[in-house]
Amino acid sequence: MIESPTERPHLDEHSRPALIARLACAVWAGLPWGLALARLLYEIAPLRLAFLGGVWPSLALGMLGVAVWWGVMTRLPSGWEDATAACLPPALLWIHVLAPSLDVQPLRGAVLLAGTTMLSAVLIILRRGERSGSRHLPLPAGTLSVALIALAGYLLTLQRTIGRADTFEFQVTAPVLGVAHPTGYPLFILLGKAFSLLPLGMVATRVNLVSAIAAAVAVALVYETLRRALRVNGIIPVLAALAFAFSPTFWSQAVVAEVYALHNAFAAAILGGALWLAAQGGGDGQAEVVPRVMVALLALVGFSLANHLTTVLLLPALAAAILIARPRLTAKQWALGAGLLGAGLLLYAYIPLRWPALHDGRLMSLDEFVGWVTGSRFSGALQLRAWLDDPERWRIVGRLLLEQYGWPGIALGIVGLG
Repeated sequence: MIESPTERPHLDEHSRPALIARLACAVWAGLPWGLALARLLYEIAPLRLAFLGGVWPSLALGMLGVAVWWGVMTRLPSGWEDATAACLPPALLWIHVLAPSLDVQPLRGAVLLAGTTMLSAVLIILRRGERSGSRHLPLPAGTLSVALIALAGYLLTLQRTIGRADTFEFQVTAPVLGVAHPTGYPLFILLGKAFSLLPLGMVATRVNLVSAIAAAVAVALVYETLRRALRVNGIIPVLAALAFAFSPTFWSQAVVAEVYALHNAFAAAILGGALWLAAQGGGDGQAEVVPRVMVALLALVGFSLANHLTTVLLLPALAAAILIARPRLTAKQWALGAGLLGAGLLLYAYIPLRWPALHDGRLMSLDEFVGWVTGSRFSGALQLRAWLDDPERWRIVGRLLLEQYGWPGIALGIVGLG
């Protein structure tokens, strides 16, 4: 006779076998967790944390890990399944702990620590969901799961050398607070400068991290949009978000210093918010939330424009969503939204402020500033009639779509549109 899930035996949480089982799980999970943390910290700052290269300090952190996981074990139900779900994933940390001493990979350690911890949490949540009759991940767990999976892939394939063309320019320009080619991309330059201060690998690698993290945020926002705005349940949002995450072109932009991953994160946030607004349809069900979303969208538009001016292509969709939702904002809320939008655009002041330091003290003229920000030197390539006069553009777009999704993906897209 097959036992149902509710008939599976559970240990008395105060019995000796239960305590031994929990202690075994705490040691199994906590010891590699603490040792991996010790190695990660040592690899990040070998001079300041040189003592962690010794056996006893590392074992001390290992014991601390055991104590932390013992605390986790004592808060779980006494069933074997919950304990197993919690303690199995950290065994993967031995990959980092037992790697040769000359194989210094702090990114690997960070990904494994974060990933195994998150996986343990997700498995516990799923176990509890099965007992309550639900097999769906709660929104935060699902969002974090797809983001961490994507981030792990990006970090493992992150470019750890000097890049070419625009990537090289951003890797060199951001750390010294230079001015990039038109349109200047001030937000990316400032973020690149902040990331260049991290104590991880080469400076070029640190600037590349901006794209990896922004891409993971974009993946999480795609998942959130499907779940919250479009109300798609089950495994479909996970598969869609991960298909987007590992599509060839997007993935290629997530591992180098480029503005497109960050632009995709902003685009996903703006479109997700616009779809959510449109779904409200002017009703009163979310009357208190709609103004806050509207203010946030205005802020996102401002800062997105400070990264890439093609954000203007999203404005018609946002305008349509506003017309559908008819948000009732007070004058103070409209002023706040406009102020935040302006704050984002104000980042373009960075360009004339830094210009003299890079041009022998010469101030940037207004004509130079307008031409730089609008990318006037590229105006020849940005003409509306080009799609009619230059059929090669259509072939390029078709080739890119085919490379990303293949004929099966394109067929599925056509079915979805239908």
